[in-house]
Amino acid sequence: MSLKTPEKISLSATEQHPAEQVHVPTFTGATPEQQQWFLNLVNTVGMPLDYVYEVEFSTEAKVRFSGGSFHFRIGQYSQGKLTLFPKSIDWALRAGGNPLRNKKRSFNSMLAEKVIHELAHAQSATIMVQKNTPSQTELENDLSEEVPQGYGESIFTKNEAVAFSALIKQVLDQLLKTKKFFSPYDKYLVENMYNNGHLRRKLSDEYGGDPERFLFFKLIGELEAILVEMYIANPKKLLQVEQAQRKKLSGADLENYISPTELVEKLLMHTTKRTLTRVRESHENYKDLMKQAPF
Repeated sequence: MSLKTPEKISLSATEQHPAEQVHVPTFTGATPEQQQWFLNLVNTVGMPLDYVYEVEFSTEAKVRFSGGSFHFRIGQYSQGKLTLFPKSIDWALRAGGNPLRNKKRSFNSMLAEKVIHELAHAQSATIMVQKNTPSQTELENDLSEEVPQGYGESIFTKNEAVAFSALIKQVLDQLLKTKKFFSPYDKYLVENMYNNGHLRRKLSDEYGGDPERFLFFKLIGELEAILVEMYIANPKKLLQVEQAQRKKLSGADLENYISPTELVEKLLMHTTKRTLTRVRESHENYKDLMKQAPF
């Protein structure tokens, strides 16, 4: 089944975002070579930096299984800080590979994929819904017509964010039904978080008895970033998982199957303002850049 464009989302076929970044964030702890590598990467894949006010190359290595993070400024969701932990990636490689990552990946590719993953969080439809939606039920009921505070500052309108989030939720449902995972990371999240009774009880205490909301948004938010990362860095693998999922489904589930590849293409056309042709060129451009030394 071909992916239909969500209702009320108009995707322009005209290139709107310039090839070079208009907004360049502040860099902290980065050498000139690291700054140039970072900007070359984001320009190559076409992801805007409008929602990133600072990029930090941290010297810490305490976050062993995370090469980076993205956090919005407290009280607002228009801009945030992207932090990279190169030493954590180096530690994972020297220790024999991060258990959540492919051991064959190089430092260059692992760091680049982390940048793409965190930038996907920075321009995330699911984050915009999460920050403005009291419950999962409201998302499933397509929210109310009142536009919550915060949407006007993002790349998505309320309707766009809700529509994309609903499609990502469908992709999550397909994953849970087939148990065919996109990466070790989403497998880890499902097996160690979503299906973890102890964690649910802990979250129930911390989140006022609503662990489902936290787990739901954690899963669809991370899945959104995983899909964008895979589309750019490893689209062949993304298609292989899609084919494996289709084989596990039948009837209405197969007929209504949402293609993760087509979904990401729609999402990137919206966030990068690039044509479908340019979006599809992002992987080849990425591969060429990965042949170069990072810094």
